[in-house]
Amino acid sequence: MRSTRLVSRNNLLTLVVSALLVPHVFLGAQESQAGASIIGRVTDASSNQPLTGVRITLEGTTSATSTDSAGNFRINRAPAGPQVLRAQRIGYAPSRIDMVVPTQGIITHDIVMARHALNLKGVEVIADPTSRARGELGTASVIEHDAIKNQMAASVAGVLELLPGVPLQAPGLDNVQQISLRSVPISTGDPNSTNRSAENLAAFGTLVILDGVPLSNNANLQSAGTRSDLSFSSSAGGGIDLRRIPASTLERVEVIRGVPSARYGDLTQGAVIVDTRAGVVDPTVSLRFDARTTETSFVGGTKLGSRQTGTLTLDLARTRLPTGLRNDEATRFSLQLAHRALFGRLDQSDLAGNDAATNSRLVLDTRADLYHLIDNRPEQPSLPGEESRSRDVGARISERARLLTGKDSHFEFTGSIEHGHQTSFARGNQLRAATPITDRTTAGRAIGKYIGGVYNARLDVDGLPTVAYTRAEFFDHRDAFGFSHELRLGSELRRESNNGKGFQFDIELPSGSTFNGVRGFDRPRSFSSISAVATTAFYLDDKLS
Repeated sequence: MRSTRLVSRNNLLTLVVSALLVPHVFLGAQESQAGASIIGRVTDASSNQPLTGVRITLEGTTSATSTDSAGNFRINRAPAGPQVLRAQRIGYAPSRIDMVVPTQGIITHDIVMARHALNLKGVEVIADPTSRARGELGTASVIEHDAIKNQMAASVAGVLELLPGVPLQAPGLDNVQQISLRSVPISTGDPNSTNRSAENLAAFGTLVILDGVPLSNNANLQSAGTRSDLSFSSSAGGGIDLRRIPASTLERVEVIRGVPSARYGDLTQGAVIVDTRAGVVDPTVSLRFDARTTETSFVGGTKLGSRQTGTLTLDLARTRLPTGLRNDEATRFSLQLAHRALFGRLDQSDLAGNDAATNSRLVLDTRADLYHLIDNRPEQPSLPGEESRSRDVGARISERARLLTGKDSHFEFTGSIEHGHQTSFARGNQLRAATPITDRTTAGRAIGKYIGGVYNARLDVDGLPTVAYTRAEFFDHRDAFGFSHELRLGSELRRESNNGKGFQFDIELPSGSTFNGVRGFDRPRSFSSISAVATTAFYLDDKLS
């Protein structure tokens, strides 16, 4: 009885296992038979050798494999219907084979691949007049708008970092931004020192030309004196503070590193020629934010009738150093309006776009610029009694006119007037030995006072610079005596003055603690006591080729 019962249990177990396994075997058989398989071998067309590592795919599907060391491949369960078999490997031309895959079975298809050199996407280089440096070929670098808009820059100084040899700085408005080409920078160690480098020079330094008008700081005199121990963030003594020109308003920057032509006059440190946006410009609003600087800008230009355009540029930026390091901050507001009017045509053709400006008999470009730059360095608990601030406000209106006098000749006139108000204040603790001092600012006798020890000096600098500029030029292009001549004849007139209060401090608490036995201490002085500077230049040059 026990033996019969054991046999019955074993038979029952066998039936249960069989019942469980049969469906899986049946489904596995069904699955192995679903779809067809594609097999084949890939060889080199020239050597007939097998190719390993060839990627085999069915286009539009996830079915893919690679050839083995013998060049063989196999794709299982290929979708039925029309398919494209693709073979691809670096160094060989891709192969595409059309086929119809049945619902089941095996398809054999060998592939022969031909060697093919790797081709990369070509780089097209075009030398056209608009991309090359105008007038100073061979010694200039040109930065076009496509490069400018991709540069994370708050001012033209950041754009100039695209030039070879210009050191990179964190984008922002902190500290004065100036450029010095073809000169050896000399630093006193203090980044705000009025004598920190040759870049402070204006008349004999790097020339900055904004929309055809040279910028000048010769009449600014915004300096803390030759022996002052106080400093502030300003374009001290000369040079141009590039923070006043936002990068968002730039169309093109040309940098002449070599000696420029007589047209630019300054022959020592090259020139930076800046063109701002004008004409029809798609309205663009941009916002940039990082740990130090926030900037928002708007640029847009539209047609005003069939032969006129108007452009507006607004920019507002603020830089603040991280709290705990310093509480320095700088803020800039910039506004520019540009208007272009075209009159007449050199011929009777219907012109549009850039050709309209190029071939119009008279072109008038009018611009109005306004900027406001504030730099504030408040007192810190760790340095009581030390603080400075600067404020630079300026407005300029300019006019550029071009009159075609013939197919290869034209006349140009450029005129502008700019007025600014630059104020700076600084105070700091000074230490000097007992020295006799008087409050006289003119020659004569006076009672002297002995002042020594630590004292808190205060300095105010107040300038009202005004610059008037005009330039007239005639251009002619013709062939003579076997040469092609590009003749340019021009005249330039510039007048610069400053009616500001000047360099002011308490004579008994001077801003400099260094005594000079010949000149003594610096004395308060007014900029208005300095006569206006007027310069006139005539130039003629001819390029022969």
